[in-house]
Amino acid sequence: MNLLRDRFLFLDCQTTGANPINGTLLEIAWCHSSASDLHPGAIQCNLVRQPDKREIPFRIQVITGISDDEMVNAVHGRDVYQILKNHFNEHAVDKAIVHYASFERPFLHQLFEKHGKEEFPLDLICTYQIAKRLYPNLPTKGIRGLGGFFGASNCELKRSSHHVEMTFSIWQGLVNELAKHGIERMEDLQEWLKEPVKVKRTKYQYPLETSIRLSLPDRPGVYKMLNRKKEVLYVGKATSLKSRVNSYFRGQRNKDARKLEMLTQTHDIEHIECGSALEAAILETDEIKRHDPPYNFSLKRKQRQLAFFSKDLASMNYAQTDAHPVGPFSGHFALEQLTRVQAWLTTNEDDPLIFFDQVPQELITNGFELFCEIKKIDPTMISTTRQLMACCIKLLQSSSRKQILQIEESMFDDEPDYDEEPDGVDDELTELTVEDVAGKFGRLFQRSAKSYLRGKLLTRLLDCRVIFEENSTIRRLEVRGGNIIREEQAPELSHLHSSLPWAELDVMTYDRMSVLLAEILRMRSAGQNVIIEPDMPLSVVSHRIT
Repeated sequence: MNLLRDRFLFLDCQTTGANPINGTLLEIAWCHSSASDLHPGAIQCNLVRQPDKREIPFRIQVITGISDDEMVNAVHGRDVYQILKNHFNEHAVDKAIVHYASFERPFLHQLFEKHGKEEFPLDLICTYQIAKRLYPNLPTKGIRGLGGFFGASNCELKRSSHHVEMTFSIWQGLVNELAKHGIERMEDLQEWLKEPVKVKRTKYQYPLETSIRLSLPDRPGVYKMLNRKKEVLYVGKATSLKSRVNSYFRGQRNKDARKLEMLTQTHDIEHIECGSALEAAILETDEIKRHDPPYNFSLKRKQRQLAFFSKDLASMNYAQTDAHPVGPFSGHFALEQLTRVQAWLTTNEDDPLIFFDQVPQELITNGFELFCEIKKIDPTMISTTRQLMACCIKLLQSSSRKQILQIEESMFDDEPDYDEEPDGVDDELTELTVEDVAGKFGRLFQRSAKSYLRGKLLTRLLDCRVIFEENSTIRRLEVRGGNIIREEQAPELSHLHSSLPWAELDVMTYDRMSVLLAEILRMRSAGQNVIIEPDMPLSVVSHRIT
């Protein structure tokens, strides 16, 4: 069999677990192609119906994007077996190219044994094992990293059809490299794989030419890591572009696996110089949204929407209007817990899910009473959500100076998602006490106050001038309507105020202003003199709910 011209089956599986003992086959895809083809053949892909209509684990839904709703189109395992077997027979296939065969093999064997009372009939050729021998110093040989190394486009979700495409690209690259070693037939490859590994890994070798990263300027700016197709993998900011980018390639110990995966695909670096680190930080958030890079986590647009509330905080809207002027908040769940607490206080109806995890109602009641006793709060004086928010802000204002500095540093972190435990307490492993629940109320109130105040601060930043010193140079940053503009184009500040400044703005502006404010705080904490015009004191003690 000729490795370049002969046709093979390219196959990938997604599962709900690491092996058939604790997981099931969830998705399977394949195509029939030759390494000499420009593109892989038509890919057949099937979701596999779960036994007893079992729900897909949440972790698997996150990494694959496969939801329970999508499973209405799933095919029974016996039908998948029959479709696959018919394909083997029709095309006289006896070998399959799989990236990590030791993972797929037991699931494939189980599928054929369960529904056909036979062993899986194909020999599996593992591209991972081939790559380990050909490229011992490549940072990673995982399917995403290796696929990108050979020029395949990446995808954040792990889906079988995309992995089949990547396996095809990997096989094309490996076949070309094998030919340089005189290995052009399947018989030669199989004999070569039986031989002991002769080359040992020494130090990482990256596809990016060293001269590219060494030629970067020692200036602030934004850098973009590009794959072979010039697609953006990652966007980052730097005080020194040369120092920051080169730091990725120094040393080999304690390297993050995801970072190594990214560096395995990085063939080029683009950069944009900025006048200051502050400007670089703001430009970074815009570039991340423009390119949506697969290796950036934060500051991506995703499906995020800003939320605005009525003055009494009783209703919410996704746009700022006269009826909903309060905000912005980073999502409609920002005040979810606070409104649930208020409803509980007002109606006296049990709500064991105030903290999103099941907590006995008696413990919630006793914990709240203890919290009020410690903080000297009279709960009878709280009859509306607005009054509860005022209480939250008052508690924040009463913090010590050290606590205020810590609060300011964390003021601009996004609120946790509704399905996460915000407190970082593993309640499944520990039995909650009254003191624990009192602490939960304290963190809940602090989080709500921070969210409210953050919206006010970000609004004041929409139209301002930031004056700061960097490298002994006085610099000015002009912000108009949430955009960073050249100083000579900036209109006078006094004409820019609006009763609904966020009416035409979105998450992009929200993140840009959040980054700006976080950088201002960072500079101030480092002892730099930063002036904001009009004057905007940042300490939480200076704010009142209005």
